[in-house]
Amino acid sequence: MAAPLAHILLAVQILQTMPDKDEKAFIIGTSFPDIRYLGCISRDKTHIKNVTLDDIKKEKSSFKAGMMFHALVDEVREKYMNEHEIYKIFPRSKLGDAALKFNEDLLLFPQLNDLDKYAYYFDSILFEELEFIKSEYVKTWHKALKKYLLNFNDIKNRFKFLKRCAKRRFDIVEKSFFNNLKRSALLKVNQILYNKVEKLIEKVHSSEKIKALVEDFYNSFNRLV
Repeated sequence: MAAPLAHILLAVQILQTMPDKDEKAFIIGTSFPDIRYLGCISRDKTHIKNVTLDDIKKEKSSFKAGMMFHALVDEVREKYMNEHEIYKIFPRSKLGDAALKFNEDLLLFPQLNDLDKYAYYFDSILFEELEFIKSEYVKTWHKALKKYLLNFNDIKNRFKFLKRCAKRRFDIVEKSFFNNLKRSALLKVNQILYNKVEKLIEKVHSSEKIKALVEDFYNSFNRLV
């Protein structure tokens, strides 16, 4: 699973082969599936399985094509990372997986021009998004994405985005346990988890092997689909 900036970068690249698609709707669509991180919709409703590039090209709705492309990216990325044994370099865990994908955004950031333009796309809400979920969640998600992209170099801003993306607090502790915690205690637990993710991102970012794998995957993506 890739992070927001990575999904947008690949969307911009693939759109060069799909002149009939609307860029804004496609990018909103490819960013939409991970709204599930707000805990408001299940993954199976936003991530379409067994999608091919031909399926995406044939889809008339640019928004839905973007959604499909998101799922394809996640599948192709996961296959690549498994085949290249990245999880032997950095063992899997909920927090570790989050660190890996947000590290990818750090590495890819210099490659994505016009980041502000893409950020302002999220000022708009498409009717197709509202077919899946209530407008309040879409507004929250768009606001989070816009801030994430506009202030990407701000570490505190990335931290805030991670907080918004903490579906069930990274599933580290059972939901029933959290239901029994007072709000103050819950916030302290969250703070510990987010701080750990930031430290893991720093650790991943220092690995030259992981950097090489990430760069190879994103540079080779069009040949992998």
